[in-house]
Amino acid sequence: FLQMDIERLNELLGDDDLRVPDEDYVSDAAISWIRHDISSRSKYFNEICVNLRLRYLSEDSFSKVLSFIRSECHVTDSILEGFIENRRYSYSDASNTVVVETPLST
Repeated sequence: FLQMDIERLNELLGDDDLRVPDEDYVSDAAISWIRHDISSRSKYFNEICVNLRLRYLSEDSFSKVLSFIRSECHVTDSILEGFIENRRYSYSDASNTVVVETPLST
């Protein structure tokens, strides 16, 4: 898993048929993949983030992801705010429709 290229990782993480106990496993896997070679992989955070279903992360996992972003990904404040807003938007959608989460970009 840790040796996958970014294209294969995104394909795997974005697969709606991926069987995991909960979305926390997906966020943990994404962070593990980036940490495995943080100097060259942190630039892929935004791309990977598109495949995280933020509305299904536990509060603990969301906090871990935020901590990781702040300490190791060196993203801009606007990207961090976008990430938080994306989660907030996901929760504010009261209908049962699919929430489209857009890529975070600078």
